Order: sequence, then structure tokens, then C-alpha cells
Amino acid sequence: MAPTLLWIGLGNMGRAMCKNIVEKGNLDSPLLIYNRSKQRAVDLSQKLPAGKTEVVDSLVDAVAKADVIFSCVANDDALIAVLAGPAASVDRARPWFVGVTARADVDMSDLPYGRATTLKVIGNTFVLNMVEQLAEAHVLAEKSGLGTRPLHDLVGALFPGPHAAYSERMLSGDYHRRSEPLWAVDLARKDARHARALAEAAGTTLANVETADRHLASLKEHSGPSGDIAAIYGVVRMEAGLKFENDA
Repeated sequence: MAPTLLWIGLGNMGRAMCKNIVEKGNLDSPLLIYNRSKQRAVDLSQKLPAGKTEVVDSLVDAVAKADVIFSCVANDDALIAVLAGPAASVDRARPWFVGVTARADVDMSDLPYGRATTLKVIGNTFVLNMVEQLAEAHVLAEKSGLGTRPLHDLVGALFPGPHAAYSERMLSGDYHRRSEPLWAVDLARKDARHARALAEAAGTTLANVETADRHLASLKEHSGPSGDIAAIYGVVRMEAGLKFENDA
């Protein structure tokens, strides 16, 4: 019989991961789901096939029932401790990584636990840098008279995937229209803060991340906590004398 799984934390990433586990995870029992605000768990359960999830009220009771636990929480108030383990522990959860919740994995089994977190922090800087670069490039394209659409076509040809997706989010106006951010400004700033602290401790700097963080701070002032990381584009537009919102 397959293990019982528990998922803790139902933000954008958590909800998508749970959907994938339910659809691709070959579970023999319902996926246990827990969120600090229960209604979000109830809403997700109602959207997924009947009988595939079970909303739990008590995290203590849910942990006692689960064989494998995934934790995907957003901030330090919710996250008390991070527990890691040897390769045997990783192997227990491996069936729900590649092809279910992940395209690939980076196996750091039996290495010092903090290295995986370090890798994640550094990896997040790629997204910060990408969004900053796209925002600056599209503003330059517009101000120079080139136009943003040819640049978007170039991005799609050279960097399909996240670059093209974020470029489209900027040009379509999604960055200022959506009611719920895909990557909220406070979470993006948290990741930038961790990366800058890591760099400082290592005796180096992350100039691109510092620029993105400065623009995120301006975004927070402009849009509040609902600001999305892609709206760095709007901040860069304002710095260049354009409106925050484009005309898409």
C-alpha cells in the first residue's frame, strides 16, 4: 500500500503541487491537506476530484497519520524549523518528485543539510535577475522607438520558457491587473534579503539582486502587499517617465 501523504501550506505553489500529486501521484489514500486558513484548503479540495483529498483541522493529528510530509510555507512566522535527513529519507519522498511535482531534481542526499537551502536561495536570484532584466529591456525598447513586441519575439526565440512567460505577463498587462499575485512582493523581497545576507556572509555582492530589491521596495510603496514581482516592470516604467500601467 502506498504511503499516506500530507501537504502543509496552500499558496500558489502548494495548490499546484497538490493538484499534480492527486493527478499523477498514484495515491491509495486521500492526500491530507492543511493550511492555516482552513477555507483555502476547503476550496482546493472542492476543485479536485472527489475523494482525492482530505482537509485536516489538526496538524498534530495529521502528522501522526502521515508517512511522508511536504511543507511549503511562506514565512518565518509559519515555519518553526526545517528538518532534513539522510538519503533514506529523501528516497521515501522521491516517487513524488520528478514527473509529479518537479521536472527534475538535484540530489543532495547526505550532504550537509544547509547546502540545499543555499542552492534554493541562489536559484531564486535567477528569477529576480530575469524579471529585472526583462523590465529594463522592455522599457528601453519602448523608449527607443523599437517597440516591445519585436523584443518579446526575440526573447521567445532565444529564451523560451520562464523568460517568455514573464515577458508576456508584462506586455499583456497581467502584472497590474491580477488580484492575487503569483509571486507576492513581500515574498520576493524575503528571497532577495536571504540572498543578500548569504552574499555578505560569503564576502561578495549581488548587484543585480540589490537593484531588483530596490525596485521591489518601490513596488510595495506603489501597490502594497498585492504587488507581483512582474510589476517591477511598472516601477522601471515610472523611473523612465512612463505610466506604471501599460496600455495593453
